[in-house]
Amino acid sequence: MSRGGETPFIDLARSVDEAIALDAPGTRAPDEGARRPGATAVRLHVPAPFRSERGGQDTHAPCIEHEIRQDEGGFALSSSAADDLFPEGLAADLLEAYEALLSRLSRDSASWTRAATIELPERQRAVRASVNDTTREVSSDLLHSGFMRQAALRPSAPAVISPERTLTYGELDRRSSALARRLRALGARPNALVAVAAAKGWAQIVAILAALKSGAAYLPVDPEWPIERIRATLDQGQVEIVLTQERLASSLAWPEALRLIAVDDDGAFASEDDSPIAAVQGPDDLAYVLFTSGSTGTPKGVALDHRGPLNTVLEINERFHVSPSDRALALSAAHFDLSVYDVFGLLGAGGALVIPSPQGARDPAYFRHLIETHQVTVWNSVPALMQMFVEHLGGGPRACPSLRWVILSGDWIPVSLPDQIRRACPGARVIGAGGPTETSIWSIFYPVGEVDPTWKSIPYGKPLPNQRVHVLDERMQPCPDWVVGRMYVGGICLARGYYRDPAQTAERFLEHPETGERLYWTGDLGRSLPDGNIELIGREDFQVKIQGNRIELGEIEAALTQHPEVRQAVVCVESTPSGTRRLVACYVAERGAALDPRVLEEVVAARLPRYMVPGAWVALERMPLTANGKVDRRAVLDLALQHRHGASAAYRAPSSEAERRMAALWAGVLKLDRVGVDDNFFALGGDSLLGIALVERAREAGLDITPRQLFQHQTIARMVTACASLDRAEGDVERELGEQPLTVLQRWYLEQAHERTRPARWNVNLLLEAVAPLDLDRLARASLILVNRHEALRARFERGPSGFRQVIDEPWTEAPFACVDLSRVPEDQRRAELERHCDRMQDEYEIERGRLFRIVFFRWDEQGRGRLWLNAHHLVVDWLSMMIAALDLQSIYHQLAHQLATTAAPRLPPRGASPGRWTRALERWVHDEILPNERAYWLSLPWDEIDLLPADHPATRHLYTVESVRDHWASLPEQESQIILRDLPARFGVSTENALIAAVLRGVTAWTGRSVQDLMVLNSGRDLMPHRAELDASRTVGWLSAERVLVLRRPSQEEPLAALLDVSRQIDRIPNGGHGYNLLRYLGGDAKLSAELGRLRKRPGILFNYQGRIEPPAQGSILRVANESTGYDEAATNLRFNLFECHVLVRGEALMFRWRYSANVHAPATAERVAGDVIDDLMAIARECR
Repeated sequence: MSRGGETPFIDLARSVDEAIALDAPGTRAPDEGARRPGATAVRLHVPAPFRSERGGQDTHAPCIEHEIRQDEGGFALSSSAADDLFPEGLAADLLEAYEALLSRLSRDSASWTRAATIELPERQRAVRASVNDTTREVSSDLLHSGFMRQAALRPSAPAVISPERTLTYGELDRRSSALARRLRALGARPNALVAVAAAKGWAQIVAILAALKSGAAYLPVDPEWPIERIRATLDQGQVEIVLTQERLASSLAWPEALRLIAVDDDGAFASEDDSPIAAVQGPDDLAYVLFTSGSTGTPKGVALDHRGPLNTVLEINERFHVSPSDRALALSAAHFDLSVYDVFGLLGAGGALVIPSPQGARDPAYFRHLIETHQVTVWNSVPALMQMFVEHLGGGPRACPSLRWVILSGDWIPVSLPDQIRRACPGARVIGAGGPTETSIWSIFYPVGEVDPTWKSIPYGKPLPNQRVHVLDERMQPCPDWVVGRMYVGGICLARGYYRDPAQTAERFLEHPETGERLYWTGDLGRSLPDGNIELIGREDFQVKIQGNRIELGEIEAALTQHPEVRQAVVCVESTPSGTRRLVACYVAERGAALDPRVLEEVVAARLPRYMVPGAWVALERMPLTANGKVDRRAVLDLALQHRHGASAAYRAPSSEAERRMAALWAGVLKLDRVGVDDNFFALGGDSLLGIALVERAREAGLDITPRQLFQHQTIARMVTACASLDRAEGDVERELGEQPLTVLQRWYLEQAHERTRPARWNVNLLLEAVAPLDLDRLARASLILVNRHEALRARFERGPSGFRQVIDEPWTEAPFACVDLSRVPEDQRRAELERHCDRMQDEYEIERGRLFRIVFFRWDEQGRGRLWLNAHHLVVDWLSMMIAALDLQSIYHQLAHQLATTAAPRLPPRGASPGRWTRALERWVHDEILPNERAYWLSLPWDEIDLLPADHPATRHLYTVESVRDHWASLPEQESQIILRDLPARFGVSTENALIAAVLRGVTAWTGRSVQDLMVLNSGRDLMPHRAELDASRTVGWLSAERVLVLRRPSQEEPLAALLDVSRQIDRIPNGGHGYNLLRYLGGDAKLSAELGRLRKRPGILFNYQGRIEPPAQGSILRVANESTGYDEAATNLRFNLFECHVLVRGEALMFRWRYSANVHAPATAERVAGDVIDDLMAIARECR
């Protein structure tokens, strides 16, 4: 029986009567109950008593039992229910509603001729009223007012941190104000649109703020969209001005008559007034228009004023205590409304936006790098990105202690995801949020605590302040708890409507027929829960969300049928094995034959954004239809699934070992029985999340692939062909043989080797104590495996007419291992004897002969205890490489001891990119980006203001030899150290390294009396190319360390904290952190430029090295750092490269400073003075931070 809809109750009663007469003939009800005053006579065959039993089950146990008995003056109702079958309170609410309906029918004769209305039970009415009682004070500010206040309060704090540059609040305010004045002069005004067509980065943020400051609203346009969509969006928005970037202004086919302004042209606005600019619009004027997918094939422009988005931003910031110490990872595109909170939420609170490079926008390893480097506290994205990230992090706590809020919205949240997040990021609280673009970012939220294992989905939540959410039936009446209905949103959050589209606006923005409230019909289906939360059920129309992108399936279908060979098309959504969703396009071809998927993909990609291009294509002979002749979309999806899981006639089995290993991995990730080498990963159901899982599993199995390679090649056959490393097993370490490019510091060292008396002696040493007896045969085998695993250890350097070249030798057959027995040397003489042996062996290297790495065990006693010495020439390793080698050696030894490895295949973490591959990538980067963008910067620096350091002993200043080096140690107290390490970065956004550099700069310039000083800053060099996250060098053995050159001016401020902030800003403005000097000099390929840079910079100078915390050995380690001396790392008579060195490390809770100087050049008092000034500066900064 139907529930009746708009049918009058009397007609519904008749239909019930007729149904009973047909289905239960002979059943009668008393005539006395068959008439109502004023109603047509009707006989109701209602059995009394009657029961409602579980549908479809043969059982005598009713769900609900209801009896009606006539007594004097009326009817007696008696009800009972099986409470264990219903959510708590549901049966009581159901019976209350039933009795209320009977009571109304008995009191109001007119109710018999109206459609039956079920009133909510009193408890449910009270809960709904409470949940939607959200009225709060509404701000009259503009969306960008908070940023302007913060710019006035903290102009020196970082606002935008991007790979290209960091902008402080002051710089961002001045740039956007200057641009806003230009826009006003060109006609920008309230409620007009200024387009922002820039890649994600600092320029995009400047453009958005400038558009709003000008009085206009901003319209984000993705430059990656097809040009047809860009043109249509600009036309529909009646855009006259586009804010873009220089490369885009010249490369895209822009419509004529547009005024293009390149925001990243630093010189274009130099003459503009950049002082704060007064607002000319009000809170009811347009703030932005975002174009979303439209079912007609034309995008819809959602037009928002300032009040709604600002209401959401202020509420989120207040609720989650967002403050200047917060930093957010800006993952969302500007045309996606999550970006509105990223920009105006963080900048309105004084926090900082950390913007990934476009190349790393979907790389979880890069996300982790950014979070750790910048101490990101807020994550705001669609669930799929977070799922990808936690899958990358693995099962246990890994890397993100700084994250405190994770806001997930824009798509379904997998029920397993919140617990995965909390395991990986123990300090993070998870928030589910929701609401279409038409309702100002978010209209509803849900703090995700413990997830009930019985849940099928995470609750959608309750409305935010000044917003209301309703679940209504087809008559726009409230649906009872647990009853699915349409979702409507009301309140201050509602958009004005669709820009220049009154028909679509009238269709979706409605007025409630009784209350008069303006509502937006979301197209979602939901149901209210007894606690006031709403559960999202799905979509009522053909609109879907995939990875947060709102997609009208009809728009894709319209694009696909533009192909002349496509007669009909239906696009469905399929769930992948990872729990994410993807688009599947099913089509009927005009001539019946399947079309080339690549051609169809090009047709759609030419008209729609990349996220709307289906991931799989299925050719059908005909579309299945429903009984009424409509396309049966459910049946279409079933056919698509059958097609995907069916056996492939073109199956080709793997043949090589690499293909077999990769096929097994694919089958495991995709949950398939078999995979052929020509099968497409994405056609088999793969997606970006499964791709990351595959890469992680491949690396664990010793196959070195990257997400980019998977997306580029997509089949096993193509991947094995393109990625040569896959055709070798993990144990086959002949990865790079023969001549390999010299790294930056290898070129630097060999360039001036002739200046050194004994260039062959410059070594890296690590002496370890064996805390348990070692087996020497096993240690020798482990040594051979180690040296053949890391090709850099087998390097030699041949001198030729044009200089040195690096050659990697074939794998060694003889272990680089020796044993020296000191067990019979008297204990009090062992230290000296060990140093004598080490000193002698360090003189034995010849860089042209090779074999520049050795492992020596000094036997201490007959039981096998002693000291293990790892020694290598600096040309083949840096300090981090030596630590990696030691860890690998210990792991290999352990596996050999437990028969877990052979000499060919130890199970170790994946190696990093080889030094040769890393250097070749660096060379391309330098040629493409560093050379054209930084050449002018390095040549224009005030080199003439920098002079050699003053000498206390001028007569011997040229004798800064290794044997003349002395150390001066200083330390900062623990309490002040913790302020510099933790509080200062949190409060002012200044890294610990920048704070230390600022203090060193002040100490050195106070001593020299000079206003400009250059510093050489040493670091690992492994993070030089964050945009190339697939080139992971974190475990690469080789000389990859880098030296940044910083040319800094002594700050004019006397207050230490103000001076620190000034220096930090100077450092942040240096392109690529100062790496460009050495990159241009040694990899730029321009001999004239290299010579000029070498002439400009005077040496020897000052080196700074922040080493951070030195971690103790892992528990259970068989080796630990020893304290005996191994002699000079360098020849005693060699000249040092720097007159002054400052090495800083964290020991315990305190910062320790090791100052190194030459006694032939400087007196101890000089080192003590500079070190003391630095400590005093840091103490003063700590006091100001308290």
